[in-house]
Amino acid sequence: MDLYSKIIERPKMTVDNTPEKVQEVTLEGEKTNNRNYFCRVTIRRRPTDLQYLGELYLEEDTSNSQGTSAAAAADTSDSSKAGKACQFFLGSKLGAQK
Repeated sequence: MDLYSKIIERPKMTVDNTPEKVQEVTLEGEKTNNRNYFCRVTIRRRPTDLQYLGELYLEEDTSNSQGTSAAAAADTSDSSKAGKACQFFLGSKLGAQK
């Protein structure tokens, strides 16, 4: 039995079960008709049960500012987000990789 088994690390105990960020991908679309499209996908993992959660954030910037990108504007403050976000459950690592 010991030959085929593997030791799994005990997860770090946290008081609030806050998910840890595993990966984040940011995409910025083509600028058309004075509109900038910005999309961010974030994958997080809960340390206590090793379940994966995802978030998709989409923003459409219609301002005519040339020097500021939508990505830089979104990173300045979470309270000033004008986009839409949805959260989804991915399950185990196998489900998250699909």
